[in-house]
Amino acid sequence: MKTGAKNPLPLKFILTAGVFVFCLCLPAGTETREEERGLRSAVLSAIVKHYHRKIEPGELEKKSLREILESLDKDSSLLAGQKKDLDYVRGFTKLQTVEKPERIDHQTALIRIAYFSRSTQREFLQIYSDLKKNGVQRWVLDLRQNSGGDLRSCLSFLECFLPQGAVLGRIETRNGAQNYFSKNSSPQNLSPLVVLVDSQTASCAELAANTLKRTLHAKIAGAPTQGKQTVQEVFPVEKAWIALTVGRWSSGETGVKPETPILPDILLNEKDIDLKKISLLFKK
Repeated sequence: MKTGAKNPLPLKFILTAGVFVFCLCLPAGTETREEERGLRSAVLSAIVKHYHRKIEPGELEKKSLREILESLDKDSSLLAGQKKDLDYVRGFTKLQTVEKPERIDHQTALIRIAYFSRSTQREFLQIYSDLKKNGVQRWVLDLRQNSGGDLRSCLSFLECFLPQGAVLGRIETRNGAQNYFSKNSSPQNLSPLVVLVDSQTASCAELAANTLKRTLHAKIAGAPTQGKQTVQEVFPVEKAWIALTVGRWSSGETGVKPETPILPDILLNEKDIDLKKISLLFKK
């Protein structure tokens, strides 16, 4: 796209799978515009280099920009404007990712993570430390309405509580699969633990819930989750940006099972969870 173009491509604001993105609307008849040809070339190059499954240029060579974008998975999107990190792209504008805890009883506390970002580990450990000093011994991690966030930040959070050698997660990309292991020789104690989830819990929030169940024997309570196992990164394309799915995750050493939601151990009405009764979940 050229600066000062008379007919810039219009924008629209879209919510998809709990993710807000600015998307370019490509009106009919724009396929011959010089700015779209440049954008199309840049988008095609980014897809060939970074998309989670290998695509040969010839597969998309005869497609328009609109058709190329429509051929991608639902979690890949064309973005407009200046460079944005994934926290912004996903509509996460809060500065605080870990909310004020709730004391359920003298031994039990609930901590809610709104989404995962670089500050999550620090915020959570501060709250965790303060609660532990005040006698809390049972933990409720609330991941309801948590649509995910930054995968690496999620893995760093998990590493605080998983012993050395434990599998934090597995990422499968176009170049193969890689397991990520904890290097923490002195993990914090987050047991016993109940993790609350709902239909809006997605992406690396699901990874966190699965990993905590597998490694710390946490109980999962709530409603089935969204089942989003994709990982996105943002790449520059001309004057815009494209968020591409670059891989898929799973919580263990085995392969990814696409679009598989977490089925809670204890089903709860996600619209009416009585915090006073949550302490009873530790006895089930």
